[in-house]
This record gives sequence, structure tokens and C-alpha cells, in this order.
Amino acid sequence: MGVLEKLSPEKKAEYRRRTEKVRKNPNAHIPSEYHRNMMAIYETGAGEMQAISESVPWPLRTSCVSRSAQRMAGNALPHAGALGNTKECDFLINSWYADVDTKDADGYTALFNAVRRKRLGTAEYLLKNGAKILPNKKGWNPVLWACREEFIPALNMFKHYGVDFNRPYAQWTWKKGLPKKEWIYPIKIALLSNKASSVRWLLDNGISVNGQAGKDCSVRGLFEQNPKFFTQEIRQMMAEKISAEPEKTIPTRPKKKSFFQKLKTTKDRD
Repeated sequence: MGVLEKLSPEKKAEYRRRTEKVRKNPNAHIPSEYHRNMMAIYETGAGEMQAISESVPWPLRTSCVSRSAQRMAGNALPHAGALGNTKECDFLINSWYADVDTKDADGYTALFNAVRRKRLGTAEYLLKNGAKILPNKKGWNPVLWACREEFIPALNMFKHYGVDFNRPYAQWTWKKGLPKKEWIYPIKIALLSNKASSVRWLLDNGISVNGQAGKDCSVRGLFEQNPKFFTQEIRQMMAEKISAEPEKTIPTRPKKKSFFQKLKTTKDRD
């Protein structure tokens, strides 16, 4: 749910009235930061930023006015990404230097919002402009979300831009009242979500069944723990992959002798 959808009807009417007032007479005054944030929330920010840019003289754009406008543009960018409006994203990033990785109140970046709403063109534009794979407050990020929702075009796009699907992502959970850090792999999300298309795509793009899918188990181990949990298509797919890829045996190193064992061996020799 966007910020605008959470507002009361009275607040929406106030935002609309103030926005229209500035649009009708943009040269009357320079809006305060409070009013600029209102307008940014009302319509993702680009139209209102255009009205402000016409009312603010160029010398003032390098002063504190431009810095506050830059913060406002950053607040508006996640909403523009959610709507999939690439033109507005370009205006906010290049004209007002908004940080492409700015997060909203729930921790969603513009890239994450674009992937969630399946706005592939906007997501690709943001990646070209240096957007990073960042998590929200719950630990989800665009790559994990695409695996969960079987958004295969997004997975192809991430692969094209060099995202490593063998890399784990940190996710914080609460256990007995204390924060605990867990490492989540994309293949684990695809398996536990029972998303056959995502599992097939990951296996076809270099994910090994002997690779890690969690802290203490491989993809093979995760599947063999409870195969009945998965769908018939995933069971067949994983069985073929496991039979084609033999399990790797890790050579065991001889244990080092303790000081007392070495001493005993020396005495025996004597």
C-alpha cells in the first residue's frame, strides 16, 4: 500500500488543493519543505517537481533549497518506481539528483517496488542507473521476491546485469526475543515456495544441487529431508538433477594429535 492510499480523505483533499494552487501560479512563492513533501506524496513527485523547478531560480538550486528538494525527490522515487513511470524516475534522478536507492517507510526501494509491481522496463532503467539489491525491513529483496513470485523475466534481467544467484542474502529474525541473522539463498526460497518455474530456471542457470541452500544443508539435503512437501513437478525435476549430478564427498583431514598424545608417542619410541 502506497503512502497516498494510507491517508484520510481530508488529508488527500488538502494535498490536492495545495498542489493545484502551486500548479496554477508556480511563480507566486517558493513552497516550504512541508508543502513540497505533500506534493511529492500526492502524485509520485515528478509533476510537482516540474512546477517547483519552474518557480525556483537556478542560483537557488545549489543552495539549501535544492538539498531539501533532493530529499523530497528521494521520497517520491519509490512511488514512481511502483507506478512504473520511467520518465518520472529519470526526471527525479537526473534533474534533482535523487538517490536511486532511497527507501520508503517500509524499506522498499524504487527497484523493489518496480519488481513487485512487475514493471520490468522501470526496473531495468533503475539497474542501469546503479540501483542495488537491497532488502526491506522484513529481509526480502528484489531477487528473492522474483524467485518467490516466479517472475522469470526479472530473473533474466538480473542475470544480464551480473547478479550472482549463488550468493546468500542476510535476513534478520527474532528468536527468544533476540535478533538472529540467517543466510537465505534464492534456490531455498524457490523450493520452499514450491515454485517449479523458479526452481527450473535456477537449476538451468548454474545452481548446483550440492551447493549451499542454508547454513547446514545443501539443496540436495533440503530436498531429501522431506520430498513429499514438494509438488510432483519439482520432485521429478530434482530427482533428475540429483541423479545427473553425483554427491561430492569432502575429504576428511586427519585429526591433529594433542600435546599429551605426542608426548606418549615419544615415550613409546624411547
